[in-house]
Amino acid sequence: MLLAALAGCGGGGLDLVPVSGTLRLDGRPVEDAAVMFSPVDGGPVASGTTDAQGTFRLTTTNKPGALVGEHRVTVTKQRVTGITEEGVVAPGGMHVEWLIPERYSRADTSGLRVTVSPKEHEHTFDLSSRQ
Repeated sequence: MLLAALAGCGGGGLDLVPVSGTLRLDGRPVEDAAVMFSPVDGGPVASGTTDAQGTFRLTTTNKPGALVGEHRVTVTKQRVTGITEEGVVAPGGMHVEWLIPERYSRADTSGLRVTVSPKEHEHTFDLSSRQ
């Protein structure tokens, strides 16, 4: 019975393990970037936001960790201008400035993949602003 009770702990039935890491762009830590791990075989996405040192911790459905298995990784940081405080597009139009190159924001172009395992909890991503 104890084993059955422990099997359900931690992820609401999901096989989650703690995952954290570091994100750098051109050797510098990136603050306030969104990091997402999308399971290749399907399932809920794990996400986190980097702090001033570029470190992140992932959560899945509001629980700490990510699913065990292979993941496509995306990273996004952008600045949107041309929208008023009321959410209305300003006369000059809306503009998006990619603070991390846009290619990292899509799973098919990021080139980032990792395998999350019970033994591998730390992942470092060194991104480049160059093509």
